[in-house]
Amino acid sequence: MAGMGAGVGVGSGGCQASQPPVHLTLSAAVLLLRSHWSVLSVLLVSPVGTMLVFLVLLSVALASTHHDGEHFEGEKVFRVNVAEEDHINLLQKLASFTQIDFWKPDSVTQIRPHSTVDFRVKADDVITVEEFLDKNELNYEVLINNLRSALETQFDNQVRATGHSYVKYNNWETIEAWTEQIASENPSIVSRSIIGTTFEGRNMYLLKIGKPGSTKPAIFMDCGFHAREWISPAFCQWFVKEAVRTYGRELHMTELLDKLDFYVLPVVNIDGYVFTWTKNRMWRKTRSTHAGSSCIGTDPNRNFNAGWCKMGASHRPCDDTYCGPTAESEKETKALADFIRQHLSSIKAYLTIHSYSQMMLYPYSYDYKVAKNNEELNALAKATVKELATLHGTKYTYGPGATTIYPAAGGSDDWAYDQGIKYSFTFELRDKGKYGFTLPESQIQETCEETMLAIKHVAQEKVFRVKPQDDKQAELTKDLAKTNQFDLWYPDAIHHIVANVTIDFQVNEKESQFIQAALDQNKMHYEILIHDLQEEVEKQFDIVAWTKKMVEKYPKMITHIKIGTTVEDNPLYVLKIGEKDKRRKAIFMDCGIHAREWVSLAFCQWFVYQTTKIYGKDKIMTKLLDQMNFYVLPVFNVDGYIWSWTQDCMWRENRSKNWNSKSIGTDLNRNFNVSWNSFSDNKNPCGPLYHGLAPESEEETKAVTDFIRRNQKSIFHSYTQIILFLYRHTSELPPDKGKFGFLLPESRIKSTCKETMLAVKYIAKYVLKQAS
Repeated sequence: MAGMGAGVGVGSGGCQASQPPVHLTLSAAVLLLRSHWSVLSVLLVSPVGTMLVFLVLLSVALASTHHDGEHFEGEKVFRVNVAEEDHINLLQKLASFTQIDFWKPDSVTQIRPHSTVDFRVKADDVITVEEFLDKNELNYEVLINNLRSALETQFDNQVRATGHSYVKYNNWETIEAWTEQIASENPSIVSRSIIGTTFEGRNMYLLKIGKPGSTKPAIFMDCGFHAREWISPAFCQWFVKEAVRTYGRELHMTELLDKLDFYVLPVVNIDGYVFTWTKNRMWRKTRSTHAGSSCIGTDPNRNFNAGWCKMGASHRPCDDTYCGPTAESEKETKALADFIRQHLSSIKAYLTIHSYSQMMLYPYSYDYKVAKNNEELNALAKATVKELATLHGTKYTYGPGATTIYPAAGGSDDWAYDQGIKYSFTFELRDKGKYGFTLPESQIQETCEETMLAIKHVAQEKVFRVKPQDDKQAELTKDLAKTNQFDLWYPDAIHHIVANVTIDFQVNEKESQFIQAALDQNKMHYEILIHDLQEEVEKQFDIVAWTKKMVEKYPKMITHIKIGTTVEDNPLYVLKIGEKDKRRKAIFMDCGIHAREWVSLAFCQWFVYQTTKIYGKDKIMTKLLDQMNFYVLPVFNVDGYIWSWTQDCMWRENRSKNWNSKSIGTDLNRNFNVSWNSFSDNKNPCGPLYHGLAPESEEETKAVTDFIRRNQKSIFHSYTQIILFLYRHTSELPPDKGKFGFLLPESRIKSTCKETMLAVKYIAKYVLKQAS
């Protein structure tokens, strides 16, 4: 049935309503002030200027004569609980003689049993509707008691702004200027193009966000399909702002934009959006005209060639869900579809932002069938809404569109999926109905912040754990590792993958979907240890250069020794703990030989701090330091460690250039002269286990071995390498058996260091006993 969002009467052939007298309502005045503030604020400084402002407002109001119901005074929004088929029939009967604007679902034909229906009613019909609901014993509540008041409350951000604002709703002229400004101010990461024009001749601007370079995988995201869903364009603007602001500052966003591009269409239905600012705030459709009808507009999200007009859409031009005369009849729809078709080889995900309901939907909506990768989409949606809820506690539901919200043919998400874009999602943003399409500005920031987490989650990296049950599954795992970009955490080489041994590996989001499907197909049990690798990285501590401070604080106990430099000329410092002038037996200990094993470095710092702190208080440590020394190398692989913080948190090797290869880095723990060159995996300069050109070919390895040789008379009994490689296949390495892997949270550092301290003290006591 037709809704008032289309400005029509309901019946067999509704047509455009006549125009009423002009009303300059408070909501209209707010819109006008917001739209023209940059000019009006100058005039307000004098009495004459104030009078001019009044005349300006009046003239603009006269020029913007509103359609029937535009002022919305006394209009209500109802929610009815639909328990059975009879209730659907009653609502269909109500809609047949009363003007109803369906908010959720979009039309009376989409109502299902065991659901709720939200709809707007004109002030003149409120009593009739309430009497009908009461008479038929339909359970209902009033969500919005006076729509005009809700619309005025929507502009609750009291901070005045003369231009664009990310925490206010912006009109199209402001958004258009913003697209030019954000691109011109950030040319290295943002570019603007025109992909088409609207029915009324407005340019459709697309922003490409990403580091320039060769063609990369891309995510396409659009906002503002339905004109009255203002929070949607607000999010697209927020997303672009955050991407630009955090690139080069936040590891996750920097890595995302280095590896893929985002195409962002801030407003799809520009003409309709403009109409909501100037004429009718509740307008939904485009502003196209149709032969043989005086009704205006098409629902652009029913206009794609995906089960076009099959169900949940209308062939009647006066209905809010009108699908158009043909698929892609709308200029806006055609422009979007053409762009995606032209870039289909690079676009790997499609995200479309709507409101309201707090849902994450995926195909299909035009049919009750499920997508081919339904389990994969369901798993990703589940993890994404869980991530979204971590910020402000906002709960989303998720699932296929047809069964989760309502059937809707001709939608852009289904169309994108049928084009081969297998990660296609619709986000229905806040709220669940209290405000509906009138979400206040005070909720823009929180809504955008949590949605930003969700969007980033779609492009994240994961850590899997698999345990092959037999040789066949082990071989399958090897094949997957060879054909996909695995980063093996345990074991550290493919040839070590065998049956009944746990395998942990990291993959990016694109690969993770394929991996999950392959594991599921072969009925292999797996678990995802880390759903968002970057989230764990950002929880890690920031290590500070503290060696000199420790020497200054404990000059009698700690000596600072430079033993060499790295390939990038960073100094290698050893801290000697114990009496300076006595040559006693000693234990040499190093940490951080593999860059990404951050907890290893945390232990070396902990050890130095604790030994100096408890000397004279702890009997065992006091006795140890009275009779022996410790040489501690806090960071073995300094260059790699710096790289793991600034570029790639999963980096393992050092940063040396390999001879006759473009690959960087050598595994320092394969570069010692102990069975060097014994394994084929170690010979590949591009592999993570590369052993170097020769034993001790690396500056770091050579510096350590030279120091130990020079002090071999004292460093006689023990060499302790604190790698804390939390993937040794044993049950005796608490507290982490792979859940966090190399990203052990800060909360685990203290307990890990305490128990490791006990182990080191035990070794030291044993060494001391053997030396005596």
